[in-house]
Amino acid sequence: MAMMTGSKRLNADMNVTPMIDVLLVLLVIFMIVTPPLSTGLQASLPQKGDQTNAAPDNPLVITIAADRTLALNQQPVPREDLPERLAGVAKLRAHGVVFVQGHKDLLFQDVAEVLDAVRGAGLIASLMPK
Repeated sequence: MAMMTGSKRLNADMNVTPMIDVLLVLLVIFMIVTPPLSTGLQASLPQKGDQTNAAPDNPLVITIAADRTLALNQQPVPREDLPERLAGVAKLRAHGVVFVQGHKDLLFQDVAEVLDAVRGAGLIASLMPK
């Protein structure tokens, strides 16, 4: 916007108040029109009396030592006898959870073989750090 002043010089001041008003009106319109994007998920919280996921009193732990020897609840087990022992345990236990604890220097293949034997017996494997 150019205006003439008494000294014949152009004054280029722009009045931004109407633009800010338009911007605020558009902002309010978009805030009202836009639906809320976040919705909550339905979650059922456990009740006080619910003890179905409690840890068993006598957990079954398979320990893999650094030399790849296996122990089932502190009792040494040959690697080839592990599936038979786990199948026998699966028949006796209702919860079917086995904790696998391996040495930190083992290869993943050594732990994966034990996990496969646990799953093959129909039990659920859970890894424990050592």
